[in-house]
Amino acid sequence: MKGWDGATRKSRDTAIVCGSNKNSVPRVLKPSDIRRRVEDVLMHVLAGALLLAFPDSTVRDTARFVMKASATGGSLTSARRHARNGHSRRQMARVVEALEQGRLQRLITHSLRKQASPFIPEGRCTVAVDIHLVPYYGRRECTGQLITSKGRQGTDRFHGYSTIYAAVRNRRITFGMRAVRGKRMLPLLRKHLDDARACNVRIGTLLLDREFYSMDVITFLRSRRIPFIMPVRTGRKMAACWNRGRHSFTTIHTLKSGVESIDLMVQVAKRREHRRIRSCYFTVYRVCTSPRQTMQLYRHRFGIESSYMIAEMARARTSSRETAVRLLNMFVAVLIENEWVIAKMLYASDRHRGSPVVFDELIRFRQLLLMIVCSINKIYGESHIVENRGPPPAEALRLLEVVR
Repeated sequence: MKGWDGATRKSRDTAIVCGSNKNSVPRVLKPSDIRRRVEDVLMHVLAGALLLAFPDSTVRDTARFVMKASATGGSLTSARRHARNGHSRRQMARVVEALEQGRLQRLITHSLRKQASPFIPEGRCTVAVDIHLVPYYGRRECTGQLITSKGRQGTDRFHGYSTIYAAVRNRRITFGMRAVRGKRMLPLLRKHLDDARACNVRIGTLLLDREFYSMDVITFLRSRRIPFIMPVRTGRKMAACWNRGRHSFTTIHTLKSGVESIDLMVQVAKRREHRRIRSCYFTVYRVCTSPRQTMQLYRHRFGIESSYMIAEMARARTSSRETAVRLLNMFVAVLIENEWVIAKMLYASDRHRGSPVVFDELIRFRQLLLMIVCSINKIYGESHIVENRGPPPAEALRLLEVVR
């Protein structure tokens, strides 16, 4: 199948070939290439975060089947069920359960920085920090680091993860991810700014989630003179006052916390949506834009929401109460998504005046997940025989005789 400008895609063997013209050397992306890139990073993280010593073959099998579980959106048990070779599920579960969260967090931070650093632009770029909540349906006393938030998906208890993204030519690449502990956001933001400093990221505008709207965070960012845009938490009276009228405007709002108070510049952007006027409230600092332009700029952060939806497709499921296991699953999802963004930059782009053109149809995210699964199945084999050794009920025996 041929795409634009001579780009060629092979769908049967899942290898991707891209070339700008007939005389250029084609760039080939094979399933084994993606699998090795993710596997090398995951092997390094697992080997360094284990509290107990395991054979290298066991750790390697664990890394591969965790990748398969992430690519299929299933669990480690379902990923191992149909494999003909490899260590047992119980052996690999022992490896995952022996992870120490402190070491795991440090290795995740180092791995994401190393992965993203070569693809961060030299100039200033838009950086966004957001919090992702994964629902938890178990009992509170059985696990730690739970966050209570507004009820959704049948629960009000969540495991929280914070990520920091850099917007690179309309592509978002993650260079930091951390587990959220408690409700104080300033220590978390400090660590993310350390991630940006380690990757030599020059922050043009910092886009923050509503969870970061607090006195200490705003005071800290002002002291560092970092330009930022952040939604304002409003009450009913404040929202009713700002919702009046049909035109956008800028006003001054006083934020109070105890005996302290600061004056904020608030921009109220109005837009028509489904025959109604919708208002969006932002506090800005060192950002010289109109309210409508501020709303358009903040839409870069909305891409993070869609990015989380993509990462959810590659997050393995687990019933484990260990926070380290859940952190590992979220890390693998972000790692695979980063590899997808990098693969599009390297294999699905073409020369163009100004910035390179990326052909998204050459590498879809589901296609990348399929490539990972195919590469792992090629190593361990796959059998889809359904076997149940238990005695069948009487109704099933009668139906089996009819079928036969």
